[in-house]
Amino acid sequence: MRMTAPVLLGVLGLSGCAGVDVPDIEDLNFWGDDSSRVAPLQSVVNRVALTPIWEHRVDSYEDVTSQILPYVDDESVFLTSPSGKVVALRVGTGQVVWESEVEGQVLAGVAADSAHVYVGTWERMVYALDRATGQIVWKQFMPSEVLMLASVSEDALAVRTNDGRISMLRSSDGELQWSHIHTSPALSLRGAGEPVVDGDRVISGFDDGRLISFDISDGRQHWDARLAMATGRNELERIVDVDGKVFLDDGVVDAAAQLSEVGAIEVTEGRVLWTQDIRVQNGPAIDEVAFYAVDTRGSVWAFNRRTGALYWRQGALAYRNLSSPAIAGLHAIVVDFEGYLHWLRVTDGAIVARHPLGSPLQAPPLVHLDRIYFLHQNGRFAVYQYVPLKSELDESADTDG
Repeated sequence: MRMTAPVLLGVLGLSGCAGVDVPDIEDLNFWGDDSSRVAPLQSVVNRVALTPIWEHRVDSYEDVTSQILPYVDDESVFLTSPSGKVVALRVGTGQVVWESEVEGQVLAGVAADSAHVYVGTWERMVYALDRATGQIVWKQFMPSEVLMLASVSEDALAVRTNDGRISMLRSSDGELQWSHIHTSPALSLRGAGEPVVDGDRVISGFDDGRLISFDISDGRQHWDARLAMATGRNELERIVDVDGKVFLDDGVVDAAAQLSEVGAIEVTEGRVLWTQDIRVQNGPAIDEVAFYAVDTRGSVWAFNRRTGALYWRQGALAYRNLSSPAIAGLHAIVVDFEGYLHWLRVTDGAIVARHPLGSPLQAPPLVHLDRIYFLHQNGRFAVYQYVPLKSELDESADTDG
């Protein structure tokens, strides 16, 4: 039987370059916050303005281990909660368009395409709801608990389940097109990272530190690349789950293996370009030039996406149980266990703003255009607009130069 770690972490330079201080496995804190090691917050003069736009409440996520994420596009926001409720909101105002409900405890979602909204449950069911009305269009029983859903083409929905399997369903009716089962280690974190699409390929990470490129239509494998190798004295130290979101830009696939390495892979042949063992705690983020990640000590790192060369490391937020990073314009943002939003300048890692959000997050911050969307553990979904002050724009230009 596959075992899982007791909590989901996060909301859940060149390879081997000198000077990288790798955290130990003892830096992990599965059982609560170690206040004796939490870095106190230093005063900061805010150089980014944050204005509340609207908010909405769903059922609480507290005491629930899941990878429930909000979905946002130019027209709509879709939310779900463990209780099975699903809601559609207008992206500009937060006005409720429809509310619906599915049976069971929701573990995965929300995914969406032009026709449907998708959620998955502990009871092994995938539901497709009509995007316009919220009516259930179809449901499909899966071989294990549903951990992740992603729309990967006009008529294909990728589904990851707790038995290590990736399956492709036809979006129009839920019919199974193909599946691939990947043997899982004895101990792994409960979760699955969102795959990335490259034309007719879908690239997904697995619990043994590997990424595999599949043909969307028939599941044929293009390549199988190892990002991280399981090593250590016990099963906990050998965790290398690729559970964060996988990114692709300019022919480079970026990914992170939980509690292990971050790195980049060439998309055509699956050649590993570089790796860096920083004991990453959760999923990464990227922009055009850099790869950003948080380690188990709470340090935020920025690497060159193509070479792995270290740009900077910010350690002032040590042991604050940071979220996965997100990129908001000229800044990388993270939220800590107390609900503080921290803004790090992408050019040098300097902390240039901090805003209290009121409570911890369920999911990493989600950035769309000039707005940031925060889903809190208590069920509060809040939307803010951000604007860097002129002094910060000038400073960012100077450091970039």
